[in-house]
Amino acid sequence: MSFDGLGVLPAPLGRRALSFAVDAAIVAIAAIPAFIGYPLLLAAALAGDTGSGPVPLVLVIVGVVLADAVVIVQLVLHGLRGITVGKKLLGLRSVNVDTLEKPGFWRVVLRAIVLGASSIVPVAGPAVLLASPLWASNAQKRGWLDAVSRSVLVDARLGVDPYDATAMREARKARDRANAEPAPEVPSLATGTGAPTPFAPGTRSRSSIVGGAPATGALAEAAPATADPAGPVAPATPPAVPSTPATGSVGLPPGFGQAAAATPAAEALLLGENGLRYALKATAVIGRNPVADPAKPEAASIIVADETFSMSKTHARLELDADGVWVTDLSSSNGTAAVDTAGASSDLTAGTPAHVAWGGTVRFGDRVFTVHQSSSF
Repeated sequence: MSFDGLGVLPAPLGRRALSFAVDAAIVAIAAIPAFIGYPLLLAAALAGDTGSGPVPLVLVIVGVVLADAVVIVQLVLHGLRGITVGKKLLGLRSVNVDTLEKPGFWRVVLRAIVLGASSIVPVAGPAVLLASPLWASNAQKRGWLDAVSRSVLVDARLGVDPYDATAMREARKARDRANAEPAPEVPSLATGTGAPTPFAPGTRSRSSIVGGAPATGALAEAAPATADPAGPVAPATPPAVPSTPATGSVGLPPGFGQAAAATPAAEALLLGENGLRYALKATAVIGRNPVADPAKPEAASIIVADETFSMSKTHARLELDADGVWVTDLSSSNGTAAVDTAGASSDLTAGTPAHVAWGGTVRFGDRVFTVHQSSSF
């Protein structure tokens, strides 16, 4: 079974048993001095031989100390790194069943205490606990000791390793892509096969995209049928330019909006690492499929095709001023970072604008864009 669709696989019972055997063998090897000294010490005690010297007792003490040290090291490795020597050799990892993270030191200690207490019934007690995964009804084959420690043993050799951050990130992206709703179909922009139609410019949007429509209907009636022989036609009155937002908005950092109020905002160009260009005329929200921003309902939308889903649907808000762009993260899933021209990077706090000067870089999740003035291109 794949845990939560991530490709994390439960450990095979054969390798699981073999890894425990390896760990037990290491403890047994460390206890060899005790195995040698204890029979000698017992024989001397039964024979009443007080002249055998301290060697048997020293051997027992050394063997017990070495075995205990190995057990403690194994517990620390198991709790804090999810491995023991046997698990590492056989490609297994122990993880928290709820979070797929490290199982935790004290949970592993509790597991060891329960296993030790089962020795009240010699041999049979530990054997039943260790064999309980054989009849486990859950798909992960979690035994009674796994239930006590809220852990599960997984196969990092054939499945995804939960401790490999890169592999887990890619697995989550693949799962999200598989579960994502299909993108809505959009009309083709390919040129038709019929007769060409005259182009009539439409209203210029705030994202610097010029729309157009065939000269039919109202536009066709407004257009003169022939040129006026009396002279040139006076140009139409240009549309009014939206006024700059007022300065001193509550909750914005010092200076936000002041430069824009003093100097008309320049057009910006966002250059992506894949060569795509996105024009920014005024305020806009950017993302895979951005929705209207309640704080800036007049904001335009910049839609970025992101097959990796590292960008949120509505990732951030962009606002121009004369020196660059103010970027506000809109509680995105993978965060936003600003990188200045010197290469210093800072992660943005959601809802707090940060200024990116011309030539600076913005990271939306895994997507990277450089901010330029349109006049420089």
